[in-house]
Amino acid sequence: MAAEVFYIHLRLFLYMRNIILVFFILVFHRTVYAGGLGDSLLVMFYNVENFFDCRHDSTKDDKEFLPESIRRWHVGRFKKKAANISKVIVNSGNGIIPAVVGLAEVENSYVMDYLTRYSPLKQLGYRYVMTDSPDRRGIDVALIYQREQFKLISSGVKRFDTEKVGHRPTRDMLHCCGMLFSGDTLDFIVVHLPSRREGNASAEKARTLVLNGVREYSDSLRLLRKNPNIVIMGDFNTYPDDEKLNACFNNVNYSLLTSVFAGRTDIGTYKYQGIWQTLDHMSVNSGMLKDGARLKVGKISIVDDDYLLEPDLKYHGIKPFRTYNGMKYIGGFSDHLPLRLMIYY
Repeated sequence: MAAEVFYIHLRLFLYMRNIILVFFILVFHRTVYAGGLGDSLLVMFYNVENFFDCRHDSTKDDKEFLPESIRRWHVGRFKKKAANISKVIVNSGNGIIPAVVGLAEVENSYVMDYLTRYSPLKQLGYRYVMTDSPDRRGIDVALIYQREQFKLISSGVKRFDTEKVGHRPTRDMLHCCGMLFSGDTLDFIVVHLPSRREGNASAEKARTLVLNGVREYSDSLRLLRKNPNIVIMGDFNTYPDDEKLNACFNNVNYSLLTSVFAGRTDIGTYKYQGIWQTLDHMSVNSGMLKDGARLKVGKISIVDDDYLLEPDLKYHGIKPFRTYNGMKYIGGFSDHLPLRLMIYY
C-alpha cells in the first residue's frame, strides 16, 4: 500500500514538473522571440551586398561571382558570407531577435535556403519569401520571418516597366501580409530601387517610376484595410531629403522614419567617397503614429556596431566593413549598414 501511494505521488510530482517545465519553456520562448519587452516586434532591413551562390546562371550576369572569376568566389567564401549575415541579424537587436527582416541583393532561392536552413540562423526557425526579378545581375529582395511572431497570410510581387523610360529592367517589389500574435494585420513592402550610381537621366526616371508605383500599391492597401499597418522598407538609392521620396512617403498619409538622418554626416547606411549617406529607408502609414493606434512605432536606428566597421584609411574615420575591398577579398559584411525598428502592440 505504501509503495502504491509512493508511486502515485511520484507520478503526480512528475506530472506537475512537466507542466511547470512546459510553462517555463513557453515563457522563455515568448521572451526570446518577443524580446522580453512585452508585446513587441523587431523589424530590420539590410542590403547584404552581392549575396551570390557559386554557380553560373546563363540568364544572368553573375560571372564576377564564380570560382574561376577574378573575385575567386568559392564555396568557403559563400558560407562565410552567410555566417556573417546571420551574425548581423542575430546581433542587430542587442539581445532581441528580429521577427521580420527585409533583405536586398540576394541572388536566388538557393542562397535563401542556405541562409535560413544551414547557416547559424537555422536555430531560429526563419522562413522566407523572395522575388524573381528581371534584373540583369540576378539580384532580388526577400523577407525572412519567424512564424511564431508573424504568421504569413499572403505574398505577392509588383513588376515595374522601367524599359519604357529607357532604363534596363529592375528589381521587383515584394509585398507580404501577415498576422501578429495580437491578431493585428501588418503589411511589409520591400524594395530596391535603381542605382543612382549610373548617373544618367533614365536611372532618375526609373527611380521616380518605381517610387510612384510603390506608393500607388501602398495606397491601394490603405483603401482595402480599414485601419492599415504598413511598413515600407528597402534600399531607395536616394537621400532622406529627396523631394520625390518625401512626396511619396513623408506626407499626410505616410511618415518617413529615416528623415531623422537627413543632413547627418557622422553616420548613415552607406559611405561614398568619404561622405556618409542614408540610402536605406523605412516608412510607415501615418495611422501607426496616431494616439490610440493598436501598433505603435518606436525609434528607428542604424546598426553601427564596431564589428561592422573598419578604418577608412583613404577618407579618414570609419566605413562599412565590406566583403571585398575592390577585387581583394577581406571577408567583411556589406557596404551598407542595417536599419532596425521596434513595433509595439
